Amino acid sequence: MEKQSEAFQACDCSKCKLLPSPPVLDARLVRKHKEQDRLRALLDPASTGAGSSRAVKRPIEAQAGAGPISAPKRARTHSPSPVAPPRTYISLAKARARNSAAGSNSRSGSEGDEEDEGDIEDDSWFSEPGDDDIGSEPGDGNALEEMGFGDEGALVDDDDGKSSPSAMSSLCIMDLILHVGEYRDGHPGGNDRAFDIRDSPPTSDDTDEDSDAPERRYVMSSTQLKALMRRYSVQEDLRDLSDEDDPDDEPDEQPDEFDITNDPMRYNAFDEQGEEPEDPNPHDEDDFEPGNLPPAFAEDERIRYVYILAYIMHTFDRVKDSTIAQYLQSQKKLLNNTSPDLRGKALERMALGRRAMQARLGVEPDQHIKFLVLCNQCWRRHGVVSSLNQLPSPTCSREGCDGTVYKVVERSEGRRKRIPVKVAPYAPLENYILRMLLRPGKYDSMSSYLQRPEDRGNDADQLAPLAPPLDPLDAFATRSEPLRDIRDGYGIRTLAAGLRRREVPKNQSRWRVRDEPPEGAQHSRRFISLPCGLVMIINIDWLVICFAHCLVSEQGYRFQPMKKSRNKVHSTGAIYVTFVNNADTIRFLPSEMHLAFVLPGPSEPTPEQLNEVITPLVDEFIRLYYGIKARVPGYDEKQSVNGTLYMNTSDLPASRKVTGLRGHSSEIFMCTWCETPMSSLSHERCFDLDGLVQRTDWRFLKYAYRYRTAENDEQRKQIWERRGARWSELNRIPGWLPALNSPYDLMHGGFLAVTKHIVRTILIKGGLLLGGDVMDRFNETLGSVIWPSTIGRIPDKLENISKAADYKLLALILPVVLYCALQEDGQIPDRNPPLPRKGSDADGYLQTMQSNYTKMRVKDTVLLHAQGKASLEDIDRAQAPAVLDRNLVRHYECIHQTCVALRIWSSRSTTPEDVIQAQTNYTLACQGWVQMNCPLTPYFHYLVHATPQILRFGPQPSFWLFGDERANGILSRLKTNGHLGGELEGTLMRGWINSQLGYDLIRQLETQDGELDVDALDRLKSHTDEGKKAKDTIHRRQEGEGHHSYRSPRYAEGTVDGSRNCQSTASSCSCPRRQIKLAQTPIYDLVYEFVRDTWHDSLRLIPFGELTEGRADTEVFGGTNVRSHHYVMVRGNKFGAALRIERIVHVRHERRDTNLPDLTATCAIVSPFKTIPGLPALPWDFLAMDSGIAVWRAEETSEQMVIPIHRFTAHFALLTIPLLRRAQWETAWVTVSLDLFNPEPDILEPGEDEEGEGDDDAGGWLEA
Repeated sequence: MEKQSEAFQACDCSKCKLLPSPPVLDARLVRKHKEQDRLRALLDPASTGAGSSRAVKRPIEAQAGAGPISAPKRARTHSPSPVAPPRTYISLAKARARNSAAGSNSRSGSEGDEEDEGDIEDDSWFSEPGDDDIGSEPGDGNALEEMGFGDEGALVDDDDGKSSPSAMSSLCIMDLILHVGEYRDGHPGGNDRAFDIRDSPPTSDDTDEDSDAPERRYVMSSTQLKALMRRYSVQEDLRDLSDEDDPDDEPDEQPDEFDITNDPMRYNAFDEQGEEPEDPNPHDEDDFEPGNLPPAFAEDERIRYVYILAYIMHTFDRVKDSTIAQYLQSQKKLLNNTSPDLRGKALERMALGRRAMQARLGVEPDQHIKFLVLCNQCWRRHGVVSSLNQLPSPTCSREGCDGTVYKVVERSEGRRKRIPVKVAPYAPLENYILRMLLRPGKYDSMSSYLQRPEDRGNDADQLAPLAPPLDPLDAFATRSEPLRDIRDGYGIRTLAAGLRRREVPKNQSRWRVRDEPPEGAQHSRRFISLPCGLVMIINIDWLVICFAHCLVSEQGYRFQPMKKSRNKVHSTGAIYVTFVNNADTIRFLPSEMHLAFVLPGPSEPTPEQLNEVITPLVDEFIRLYYGIKARVPGYDEKQSVNGTLYMNTSDLPASRKVTGLRGHSSEIFMCTWCETPMSSLSHERCFDLDGLVQRTDWRFLKYAYRYRTAENDEQRKQIWERRGARWSELNRIPGWLPALNSPYDLMHGGFLAVTKHIVRTILIKGGLLLGGDVMDRFNETLGSVIWPSTIGRIPDKLENISKAADYKLLALILPVVLYCALQEDGQIPDRNPPLPRKGSDADGYLQTMQSNYTKMRVKDTVLLHAQGKASLEDIDRAQAPAVLDRNLVRHYECIHQTCVALRIWSSRSTTPEDVIQAQTNYTLACQGWVQMNCPLTPYFHYLVHATPQILRFGPQPSFWLFGDERANGILSRLKTNGHLGGELEGTLMRGWINSQLGYDLIRQLETQDGELDVDALDRLKSHTDEGKKAKDTIHRRQEGEGHHSYRSPRYAEGTVDGSRNCQSTASSCSCPRRQIKLAQTPIYDLVYEFVRDTWHDSLRLIPFGELTEGRADTEVFGGTNVRSHHYVMVRGNKFGAALRIERIVHVRHERRDTNLPDLTATCAIVSPFKTIPGLPALPWDFLAMDSGIAVWRAEETSEQMVIPIHRFTAHFALLTIPLLRRAQWETAWVTVSLDLFNPEPDILEPGEDEEGEGDDDAGGWLEA
């Protein structure tokens, strides 16, 4: 026997010895059992004999009142869980029946009257009536009383109302509370179905109670119920969590009405020290004049060229300052020797250091950063670093805080210097907006991107915001209306301009807080109808840095800016601001994202500390909301610019912290969108969107303001625990709703939580991949997948998958890979997989899963009982140990439905109808898992809200966190010296700002026409985001939507017409290309037929060798100007010519009439796949269209055909799967579409091929 914890011991008393194996009990109970044995021995020595005739000869019914029941033998019994040892269990209904029979003595001891072994639910035993009282010393108390259970629990006779002593032993009650049992698959005692709470108590048919026995019912005492509620932290009266006013948390004085946006309660860091010192680096309005140039543009072009190359080396190549200085000095000597005209004053003034070079070019990052000085305890702001000498004391100015602001160090020659102990680099948001709008065309594109025609009309100033619909579908004209970006969600039209957030008395609003339209106006104006209404997203994240070992996050980014540190671990935070006014293709480029704060480490701030530091950013949000003026190129006057905070897309812990809401581990406030408790994850109602009770954000705001005005910590604690809200600085922003504007992220929730839980917990820990070579087949299939070359490296084994992007791709192909692993003769067997080996880790995982599910189910029932929605009998039924249903077919169906839902929700283009279909599939999957007693995590519930969030905010890819995580990766690659006190954070902020200032330099260089300036401009553009990602999809969509971007000839692929301009076509080909003699190739006829049909409106084309017969409109296709390409770019996807795409050719036909333009065409010669007639049924057939899965003949293609390259839709993954042995083909090819933007047909419709005929079973084509 394995060594158990000291709290549990194997009991060897006279009664426990009758069991097949001694039960493991609490040590105190073991001592009591032995004490009872000694006392019984004094009264009747025979009663303690393990094999006494008295114990054996008594029938089971009689033993039920006195001794243990001998357990029946069962096969396939699980081994004891290493986490929780097995205990005997009996339901209250069974105890009620057996004790009733024992008390009435109505049954005989004949064999025919004995209870069948199959009717015994579990091993169980009872003690004699009153046994628990034997040997109880005064003041000692028995085990029940210690756990909160008194001796009130009894069997009550309904006829006379007299109570008889309880026949249940301490062990039975212990098991009812601990909910731990010996779990077996499929035995009658296990609960292998979904638990159902019935409205009425069970009838006589629900128990095995004999009809002749007097009717009795078990009544749980108030002490027992309170013990259960204490164990699960359930409040006795949950009505205090409602919105009913509680006199205890009402303020003594009702607040007067005042404007919250000009908050009189917000402190000023210099309230006790006088006026706040002015910014030492103020930005004059001239800094944002389009025509102003930095000092370097007054120097010679050759010197300026050296500066720009040094800037590129430092910013993009991460060259050290010492190397930059050496480069500048060497170039000065070179110019002195090669350019005599520069000798003298020009070279004498040349900058020779990195900082001087940046100042000359106007790209000095420190001019755009404020280094805030913080208290190291409460994080209260004490000005900026440059004003540190003006502080009167090194201690914090907050009353009651003993923190330190700065320390004094001794320098050489007796000098003393103040060093701040904690610094937070802050880049003002207004400064970034003013610089961004100086980019040519930026103001116009950002002003119009979110607007619909009605938003920009002459009466747009009278356009009211859209009222939030009761049913989100009411906001759309049809259910097939496309959703491609945030602007397509209805929420963007509900934003209002000019609101004032006010705290008002109760008689004006039950929530005490409300947003009012401008004074004198009937309603507010729709925000996006403003001349330039900027809509922003905030994201906050912390990155943990380990120094002993390199830490790789779940997204795969190494964030290790500190190479050496005594602290070993350092947590640095970043706050990003993203603009919805940018198209989704450029929205998350680093040049378009603003890094507002780098939060200092080494640990994460508390919510109160975070409020202190983000106050300046919130002040800017409020100023932008009411409008600022900005200089814009092409406009004589300054233009109005407004901004509002629309969304908080942080991950779940950071989102709850910055919004001031309870964490996701809270029982009552697990979900901020609805009132679903965490324990309800064990019930189907948790995943029924229509049955959820939605929360009201104004309730959170009400108690957040009450939290701020609370007089002491005890009141704040009560509000936090009972109301689920604390103060957040974001609540001062008009229109801001903390829960509604914080949608759940699909990257973390869908891929790193749900998909990971399916793979790691349900499949692996649940033992679904046990037996034979199932896991080997899974990994073999995963490693054999043929991915497009643009996907990158994909792990070939399940244990190597860790990134969100890997789980995203795995969710697309998981139904096919799982089929290949589980199938037997082409079908998934409708049975349970083998049980884990006893004592193995897999067995321990399975036991723990089932035990945790049982605990959650009981807690949910107790919570419902406290709300008056469940009876004591429901609590009794919930005690039965849950047994995980491990049926392979049912689990596969749930996994497939979940993958389909994730695919639709992660699509860049979708419709309301599609997301509703995804919601249906996902609900069925989660409820199916609940019916199988499968434990799920809170993220499974959060995704229930994915459909209403997509309808409100648009498709998930338009705001999910992949872009923000890539920004974290950029910060992680910056070189730092590892110094604490904010120096590390300052380096990260400088690196980010420095790269963005390159766009200012590009704008200024475009005004110069010198040869070296043009070359410097090209070099600089090649390092920008657009230069690195100059794919046609991005530029095509930007141009169509009026966006301006900088394009690099270095990275731009050549277009299909042979030029290098990517702006005018939807497709581009590889630049390395060769000219071919088409007439000498076997594809001449195919290409001729294609161009003949393509140009039939312009001329009559005849093949080479035929005569024109003198007709002016007839020309011969010689095929002499044809180029072959290695690959083609279509809508950002790279299609190669390495596999079944035989060739990609660009054809140019020169007209006989030189006045007519040449005709061009680009096509591909492909070999389509073939479908399989009479294909046997496959498990994904019902949802094959939504899954993007299609099946083809393996290793077979149709004859070659020519298609225009715009017919290429997207990439797909290719797998080989086995079929039924009796099928005509043993294997088949399966393609899984990776296109999450455009719908892709599974097969070509008849007549779609170029000739209108061909193989009826011809389908898609394979690309590499």
